[in-house]
This record gives sequence, structure tokens and C-alpha cells, in this order.
Amino acid sequence: MCSVEYTKIYTEVTSQQDEDLLQNSLDALSAWSRDWQLTISTKKCAILNIHQNHSVQPRNYNIAGVVVPVHTSVKDLGVTVDSEMKFSLHISGCVARAHSRANLIHKCFLSRDRDSLLRAFVVYVRPLLEYASQVWSPHLLTDIRKIEAVQRRFTKRLHGMQKQDYISRLAALEIDSLEKRRLYADLVFAYKILFGLVDLNSTDFFTLNNCNFRDTRQLNPYKLHVTYCRVDTRKFYFCKRVEAVWNSLIANECDFKTLPAFKTLLQRTDFSRFLTSNF
Repeated sequence: MCSVEYTKIYTEVTSQQDEDLLQNSLDALSAWSRDWQLTISTKKCAILNIHQNHSVQPRNYNIAGVVVPVHTSVKDLGVTVDSEMKFSLHISGCVARAHSRANLIHKCFLSRDRDSLLRAFVVYVRPLLEYASQVWSPHLLTDIRKIEAVQRRFTKRLHGMQKQDYISRLAALEIDSLEKRRLYADLVFAYKILFGLVDLNSTDFFTLNNCNFRDTRQLNPYKLHVTYCRVDTRKFYFCKRVEAVWNSLIANECDFKTLPAFKTLLQRTDFSRFLTSNF
């Protein structure tokens, strides 16, 4: 019986001393694994240097005498990320798998019943396109359209849908666009962080705006403080991209009492101005 564990070591390296400290940490990890007879699979180890200065030559690090290769991208808990903290590789991989699985549904199901095929898509295809979307949700129109194309293509092949445009198909099938679903997922996860439904410190992600201003419209009593971001990597990070959408919610205290109440609020809110896709 074997046990598989994953370990990540990360630090900011700005000097020779920082490099030495990182190597010392890897040496300590090697010693610990040797003492406890838990072999480290060095073939599965990799170093990802997150920086924008590609002219910098990183130092070689080793584990138990084996040099750890430097990769330009790695997969971490199912999400592929590159050295510039971009997720285009992850999105391309998800879209390719989703298209393949969607095609298999049309090919393998003998029934042409629209509801049955759509249910299969929701169960077997859509999760591929939504897993951990809070981490990688794209802001580039190219990536957004690439993801949406999976659902757009699948729904067009359903019985009676061939002559309708995408928006009409979504309305007839009573489903949302994938971009809108990612926006919902962001807001729901933000709610869980702010109201302690997940084991995360909310102050690490958000700062509540303590302004007590109110008007006749029952404005959101849990508005977030919006901060300026200079680089896109930070600007489109989950906790930053959700601020403006969250603050746009017109709600009262009751809408935040429970998660089901909050989801009801989302269902009745128009988010069209925050959606970038032109379907």
C-alpha cells in the first residue's frame, strides 16, 4: 500500500542568500524523506520561475543530488499555470477535452432526445470547463469565446436548434452562457469567503467598505473596498475582478443571510454589462 503526497515550496528570490535558503529547504526535505523512508519521485518534480524578466538565468536546484528541471508551465491540482501566471494553456487543454467528450455524446447516444443529451452535457462536459474557474477565469476575449464555443457547438446540434442563434438556444434550453456561470461561481465563492463558509481568512482577499451611505434603493450593505492594480495579472485575479460586480448588487441585509438567499439574488440580477462575449 502506497501513499502519494504533493508538496510545494515557494519563496521570493532576490539575492544569493535567498537562493541558498531555498536549496537548504530542499536539502531538509530530502533528509526528512530519507529518515522516514518516503522516497521523493524526482522525475515528477519541477521548478516554475514566476517572473517577467526572461533574461534572468535561474540557478540550478537539486533534490538528493538530482537537478530539478525548470519548466515553463506546470499542472497544480488539475490547473495548468505558466511562468507568467497565465492560463491559456489550461484553457486550451480543457476545451480540447470538452469538445472530444461532447462529440462522443452525440456519437454514442442512440436517443436524440434533447433533454437527455443536454443532461449528459451538463454532467460530463460542463465540469471540464468549470473546474476551479475562480483560479483561471479568462479576461481575454479569445479565451472566452474558445470556451463558449464548446456549448455553442453542442447546442446547435440538438434537435430543433439548428436554425436558432446561440442566445435563442440558451433561452429555449433554459441554461446560461458559460461566461455567466463563471461570474456566478466567482460571486458565490466570494460570499463563502466573506461569510466564513470556507476555511480562508476573508481579510486576505477582501476589505469591506465601512461607508454607511444609504439611499432609497437599498444598496448593498457589504460593499468591498476597490483598489487600483497596475498589472493585468493582479487586475484580473479572482479577488480583484469580483469587486466591481459584487458592489453592483442592489440588495438588503436579508439577501445575505444565507447562501440560498444570496443565490436567489444572483438569479434576479442582470449582469449583462459585465459580460464581454458578443454572441
